[in-house]
Amino acid sequence: MRLSTDQVQAIRNAAQRVLGTGTRVSVFGSMVMDQRKGGDIDLFFETPAVIANRAKALCQLFGALTLALGDRKIDITLKDANTPSRHPSLTSPNAQAYRYDPTPLAGAR
Repeated sequence: MRLSTDQVQAIRNAAQRVLGTGTRVSVFGSMVMDQRKGGDIDLFFETPAVIANRAKALCQLFGALTLALGDRKIDITLKDANTPSRHPSLTSPNAQAYRYDPTPLAGAR
């Protein structure tokens, strides 16, 4: 995976601040392929909470990630408790995700 430890921690911290504890984060796409160069950061956030205003949450999350990671192309997919389990983005053949251990998210420093 082509993200540094600091970048991973920044992503975890942003997820916890915006979406709350218990949020799971996965990175997928070219960023998980060590032999590739460049590319955007594709992130999948899954929270057990219900997000009342998804647009607001996505904007806050994107803003927090941009401040932490710099001006990079970041694609965000968000699944909350109200997202149908068969959402097309979750069943894509390209969604071969590297899953972060969700435990540190709850106690992220």
